Amino acid sequence: MTLTPAATGDPGLADDPIRVMIVDDSVFIRGILSNWLSESSDFKVVATHANGRRAVDDVLKSLPDVIILDLEMPEMDGLTALPLILEKKPNTIVLVASTLTRRGAEVSLKALNLGAADYVPKPDAGRGISAADDFRRDLTAKVRSLGVRVRRKGALPRVFAASPGTAAPHPVATPQPHGAGGNATIVRPSATSAAPAASAHPATAATAAPASAFVKPKPTDKRRPFSMAPVSILAIGSSTGGPQALTRLFTDIGPSLSGVPVVIAQHMP
Repeated sequence: MTLTPAATGDPGLADDPIRVMIVDDSVFIRGILSNWLSESSDFKVVATHANGRRAVDDVLKSLPDVIILDLEMPEMDGLTALPLILEKKPNTIVLVASTLTRRGAEVSLKALNLGAADYVPKPDAGRGISAADDFRRDLTAKVRSLGVRVRRKGALPRVFAASPGTAAPHPVATPQPHGAGGNATIVRPSATSAAPAASAHPATAATAAPASAFVKPKPTDKRRPFSMAPVSILAIGSSTGGPQALTRLFTDIGPSLSGVPVVIAQHMP
């Protein structure tokens, strides 16, 4: 009996795989999850632990990007460990792995309120190999998606260097419009710093630095202009990380939605 082979790794993660910690009281689950993730070059399992206490103690040593966290464990369960982990290492992504039971679903939702990014349901033994196959695909896809997200959040903005032979102006950072460029920063030469250099050494065709050396081209923003017209209905679509994002969204804008119908399409396993 075999499971579907792991998907081909992402070339962008080959030299810097997503660091994963697995926390589960079942040695079988820890072993099989480690094997699944290790088959892809996108992931590196940096630690496995049998309870939440060990995970809390180790998180600053192993420095995982993503933690796969079981909820029902001896000594310290997942719900107790979750806020302690995030207190120690706030940028850690926690993916809750819970059983397909009513209690498991309720506890998973509580974990999302405590700061977990998403959850994936663990199949019970009676559901067969197809359920395990689905679980594997769902788990690896979410770990990859969440891991890439935390990497992007920690990325530094790109700085464009001056051309050889020219004085580097003091950069002036201006926010880039949200869109295809993400959270990048446009770095422009300031007028006050560039003017003295220009008067002392007049620019020629051979020495002038092209504008592209300092200014990153703006991506095309295809969003529609903001309208001040009253909103008739608010429609939201979300997938991985959606439950946590929705909680934050409605905490911030909830009072302003009085009388506005809200429709949510949330992908759930």
